[in-house]
Amino acid sequence: MNYVEYVRKVCEDRNIPVSTLEKECGFSNGYLNPKKSPKKIPYERAVLICQRLSIPLSTLGYPDDESIFHFSQDEIMFIHSFRRLSKSNQRTVLDNIHFLLSRQKEEEKEAL
Repeated sequence: MNYVEYVRKVCEDRNIPVSTLEKECGFSNGYLNPKKSPKKIPYERAVLICQRLSIPLSTLGYPDDESIFHFSQDEIMFIHSFRRLSKSNQRTVLDNIHFLLSRQKEEEKEAL
């Protein structure tokens, strides 16, 4: 059983439609099709899948690591929304984030 088949089996055991998992992780419909998907799921996508299914990363062939980010629902929604933006709007969002971070850093210096 390859990794995609394993993920599909976990979804089946938990009564989670694979299409729902794909959508929640921001993947295209059919990404987890065992006939079309890669044999090894890319690390970034494996992390999303494991977080959503609450399974160890090692089940998808990667070492478990305490330093892996555990995204909040707000962060997941941000990522999904960000991916739907045009490249130009994504650049605007990133520019705004950089601006806010630099402003925050200045405010923290002033507070000292």
